[in-house]
Amino acid sequence: MPGPITHVVLANRLLPRLAVAPSSVAELLAGMVFPDIRYLGTVSRGATHRHGLSLSGVPDESPFVAGMNLHSLIDEMSDRYFDAVGLPSLLPPSPHATQAFKLLADDILYDDFGTWTELCRSLETVRHPAGCPADDEEFRRWFGILGRYFTHHPSAETRRALMLDIGFNADQAGAMEKLVVVLGRDEKIRHVIKGLSKDVAGISRPLTRT
Repeated sequence: MPGPITHVVLANRLLPRLAVAPSSVAELLAGMVFPDIRYLGTVSRGATHRHGLSLSGVPDESPFVAGMNLHSLIDEMSDRYFDAVGLPSLLPPSPHATQAFKLLADDILYDDFGTWTELCRSLETVRHPAGCPADDEEFRRWFGILGRYFTHHPSAETRRALMLDIGFNADQAGAMEKLVVVLGRDEKIRHVIKGLSKDVAGISRPLTRT
């Protein structure tokens, strides 16, 4: 499952296929980055994620809910892609490898989205929707965490801050950062990440292992 920056990049590539009204894009993207609030420990994954969606199942009367649906779809499409290209066999046997991979992908793909400033502003003002599984305090806290992470191109400092904000301890954050450096030197890993962004429409198709 992708990290928050990668989610935004992939969602932005899929937006033209969803015929989203320009006035609804900000709310949809806010809903799209909302589901991983589960990392804060107060909302279960089941309350924010759905299974078995297709692109046709993403739209909803609420752009925020449509964004949540899009998040779930991206999770499942990305997992199929990672399995198809053999990602698990490329990662080192570390409990932090998957999270480090997500952080590296966020770093590599950050520049594939050009309006981070506008997104961060929208996260500051998005309304707490009716029926939201998180209370307003947690809702605002989560978008504050993401806004800080999105503001600048990822660095060791911003990655550490994110990991601490979502519940990992300093030792775990340090171990992840070391793995980010190691994985970043692996051209096969980098190829997998760039492939994910390059052909979003093909994520759900069977792919040849690299």
